[in-house]
Amino acid sequence: MKTLNVIQSKVKSIAYDTDENVLVCAPTGAGKTNIAMLCILHEIEKVINKETMTLANPDFKIVYISPMKALAAEIVEKFSSRLNVLKVVVKELTGDMQLSKAEIQETNVIVTTPEKWDVITRKSDGITQKLKLLIIDEIHLLNDSRGPVIEAIVARTLRMIERNQLPVRLLGLSATLPNPGDVAQFLRVNADKGFFFFDQTYRPIPLHQRFIGIKEDKGYNIKQYVVSSDRDDTNTKKLRSYPKKRIEDSMNEMCYDIVRKNILEDNQVMVFVHSRKETIRYATYLAERFRNTGENYALEGKKKSHLIGKFKSRDLERLAPTGIGFHNAGLLRRDRNIVEKLFMDGNLKILVTTATLAWGVNLPAHAVVIKGTDVYEPNKDIVDLSILDIQQIFGRAGRPQFDTSGDATLITRYDKVNYYLGLMTSTSQIESQFLASMKETLNAEISLGTVSSISEAKEWLKYTFFYVRLMRNPTIYKKDLGKGKDAVSRRADIEDFLQEILINAVTQLHNLRLIRHDQRTMFLNSTDLGRIASNYYIKTETMEHFCKELKITEDKQSGKFLFNIK
Repeated sequence: MKTLNVIQSKVKSIAYDTDENVLVCAPTGAGKTNIAMLCILHEIEKVINKETMTLANPDFKIVYISPMKALAAEIVEKFSSRLNVLKVVVKELTGDMQLSKAEIQETNVIVTTPEKWDVITRKSDGITQKLKLLIIDEIHLLNDSRGPVIEAIVARTLRMIERNQLPVRLLGLSATLPNPGDVAQFLRVNADKGFFFFDQTYRPIPLHQRFIGIKEDKGYNIKQYVVSSDRDDTNTKKLRSYPKKRIEDSMNEMCYDIVRKNILEDNQVMVFVHSRKETIRYATYLAERFRNTGENYALEGKKKSHLIGKFKSRDLERLAPTGIGFHNAGLLRRDRNIVEKLFMDGNLKILVTTATLAWGVNLPAHAVVIKGTDVYEPNKDIVDLSILDIQQIFGRAGRPQFDTSGDATLITRYDKVNYYLGLMTSTSQIESQFLASMKETLNAEISLGTVSSISEAKEWLKYTFFYVRLMRNPTIYKKDLGKGKDAVSRRADIEDFLQEILINAVTQLHNLRLIRHDQRTMFLNSTDLGRIASNYYIKTETMEHFCKELKITEDKQSGKFLFNIK
């Protein structure tokens, strides 16, 4: 990094020259990772010997929380190459990469996931006492099902800072948000100093986004609608109707039309689907369509590569000569590397892939198309494609060294268009999902010893993003809460609501024997079962199932739990 871009230049004076908490909201590809590096260098400067350029005091911790394991590996590689000259140790700590206690102690910059850092901070092992900087990437995930984990670790960190008077700095990195001020308040960011918001005009390459909805009417006709969002211009228009066709068939044809248009304009295209089988099936479909129309000449690469005949996969060996490839985690690593090389060199014009490629490999294209948003997940059946995946995929549109603009299209069911449009164009407020996991998080705090009474639990809640949004928009979390009342009465209603949800959570944890609740003193104390659930990240419903199946009973005199296994 020799120069700073516009965004980095505007943030530098606060990020590098002060200890202020910072929140940066900016489009994908705007260089937010380098802002994290500025904050890291600020911390390193405090402990470096400027004569020898080595660490005078290496006993410090900087934690970078990445939303995905694949992204964590990329961050480690990037930071290691830059900080190695200063003998700063950067390591990954995720489900894929475990570190021993000794390795954690010698590591200066830990790149981890929200869940992994939550587990670590649930145990008072002294690592958090050495924390100097906590970086939370993609903090707009507060709106996601994983949001409660981010709320838990930020609330725990903020309380630790106040309780132990530790100088820990917080940096939040986010995509553009409709309510960034709420996130800034949550992170205790001074709005006049550490709060930076940059809209889509700061994206390195302008991005044209389209959101296409397909629906089935009562006559079983498929109708396609496109909602085009290009800067501030949003419009909706009917495209066409297909008589008696399945939605899936209509999506296939719509995607083909978009791909064909780009190919005939000599652009490369990446098509994102949501299963390994679908990557092969749809790549084959596209090859057949181009062959049948006689337009397969447009798929020819700029130059023939000797790598095209080197695949182990028979499907790739069959498809690659046509200028179309596919990529998924089921391929051999060697085949994946060849596909990436061929696409990067222009020998493949179309690449059909799963979302994992958008995370693990920096492989841009002029146009990206997401075909469908229904994703199968074990134990959950069909779920919606996450907004984080969509943002990462859209971020692949536009090649900085070749293109002056990028093209990104999302094809989904019509009833989901407005949902995705609102999230992607920052018109939908992000809300807290904390209540869905409050029992587990409260149990963890009681087990850690940071919450020992109902009143302490209420104070703990006030450090969450949930509390920020509750004060701002209470009716989202309970119908008619504080509605039509003056400020004092509204505040009293919210306090009563907090008491109500806490009593409810505490009662359930007590009945599950994860905590003990003294009704007279309101004192809360963890049990062995509660500590097991906290330390091993076990959900309360799972602990209830274990206790039932293992016939676990409690000895009233000793307070110990007995297993009755025959």
